[in-house]
This record gives sequence, C-alpha cells and structure tokens, in this order.
Amino acid sequence: LKVDNKFYIPLATSKRFQCFVRDAKFDLSEVHSGYRTSVRRLRIDSMNMLIGFVHGVDIRNNDSETRQSFAEELGEEIRFVQDEKKSNRIILIGDFNMNPYDRGMNIARGLNAMSTRKCVKNGVREYHEKYYDFYYNPMSSKLGDESPGPPGTVHDLSNQGMYGWSMLDQVLINHSLLETFKAVDILETAGTHKLVNSLDRPDKTNYSDHLPLLVKLSS
Repeated sequence: LKVDNKFYIPLATSKRFQCFVRDAKFDLSEVHSGYRTSVRRLRIDSMNMLIGFVHGVDIRNNDSETRQSFAEELGEEIRFVQDEKKSNRIILIGDFNMNPYDRGMNIARGLNAMSTRKCVKNGVREYHEKYYDFYYNPMSSKLGDESPGPPGTVHDLSNQGMYGWSMLDQVLINHSLLETFKAVDILETAGTHKLVNSLDRPDKTNYSDHLPLLVKLSS
C-alpha cells in the first residue's frame, strides 16, 4: 500500500482493512484480527478505547438468515475481545451489509444496537439469564429524505436493492462511550472530489458504490 509520507500505517496483520493516520498518538495498532474484523487501539488525548472495523458478508450471495448468523458470530467475537482486553469501551464501524433495522443488528446475541440514546441508557439487556451490552446506532436517523445529507450510503435498484437507498455502512457506539460520540456524517465529497454522480448517487464508476462516513469523537 502506497501512502503519502504525511501519514503512517499502524502495525497489523489484517489484509482486509487498511488504516493510515496523520498522528501516531492515535495508535490504531491491531489487537485482534478476525475473519472479517480488525480491532485496534485508539487513543484520544488521555482516553483509551478500542475501534473495531467490520466487513459483513455480502447481500448478493448471502440471504438474510445467513447475514443474521454472521451478526451473531460477530457479537460473540466482540464480546470475546472485550473480555480479553477487559474493556467494553469499543466503537464498531464498517460495511455491515445490513440495514440498521435488520434483525442481526438489533437482537441481543447479535449487535444489540438501538436507534436512540435513551434506548441504551440502561447499559445492558438481559436475554436468557445473560447480559449483553447495548450499542447506540445513530445511522437510523440518517435514512430517508428528511435527514440532512444523503439518504443512505448505498443505492441499488436491482432485485437485491429493495429499498433503493440502504444504510449498509454504520457506526455503533458502546453505551460506555456515549459521551465521547458527537456526530456522524455521510460524505458526498472528499477534498475537491465529488463522490456522487449527477443523480446524487454514489459515483461507483470513478470512486465507490459506497459513500464514506465521518465520525466525530471527543475526549
């Protein structure tokens, strides 16, 4: 991977995810590499947390039941990392290949992600005498014409794209980090580059069929 010398590439074994940062103080060294995950250390000033990058199994080759099964496996994997690192201070981000309202995103043994801050205020949900950390999913509020910015991150009108716009790219905030999370935006531009075409859909010819996310955190 060729990266401008203004950036550095943190240590990692994962080949699926590439990270490069301007300032080494953020760390982003890898502490766990999975089948479709990479968990990194993240430092913001004196605050330490984890950030997990996710690439879910794709919609075209995996039905909803298969993707829900992946979400449950992912939930178990993240809980293992939390136990191993003795911290639930984690943010998950990536292409989950599910929408915010899909079962895998919401069920306790999956991602247990809720659409409002109030929904996660209790911290955990009990299911079959086990407790599961809540995650806040702000992407629900970004769907549709009434939200600022693009109405999703992927546009698809094929038989696999039944909603037209989907919110496959998401950021999930563990309840323990709610005060750290400030905002998330779906980007239509990157510097001087316009990432959407004349129809205001992702310009997959020149860039990508997904629009990127900008997540704002504070210490």
